[in-house]
Amino acid sequence: MLWRWTPARVREVVARLIEERSAPAFVRSDNGSEFIARLLTVFLSELGSASHFVAPGSLWQNGFVESFHSTLRREHLGVEVFANVADAQIKAAIWRRWHNEVRPHSSLGNLPPRVAAQVWNSGRVKPSLHSKLQIEPISSTPEISS
Repeated sequence: MLWRWTPARVREVVARLIEERSAPAFVRSDNGSEFIARLLTVFLSELGSASHFVAPGSLWQNGFVESFHSTLRREHLGVEVFANVADAQIKAAIWRRWHNEVRPHSSLGNLPPRVAAQVWNSGRVKPSLHSKLQIEPISSTPEISS
């Protein structure tokens, strides 16, 4: 039997993410049983977060995830051959690392997500109404004040 997400496992992962990053205003998900379970909705409401569900058949309501799934299929699942579950897990871990640490993402100013997160956390990102990150260059020489 293959491993499945359960409401308890989803709650555990969400709790860890909230501990690391703080509670979001809401969590958007599809209508899978692991997400609509009372255990998760009560947990989120106790934290002041809400559950937002994508309407069935309305993939555009969750565009970021659908775009990621398309990329995953095109760049990884559609080009790899897996000998068994362990092989699939190893190859998925390698692809995930490449995707997050090496592959440029146009929506992040052609930076990999890990680098974009480091730039964001450094405070060098200017707010922008555009979808591209506006990154202030690092000065190669210190400014001299008179």
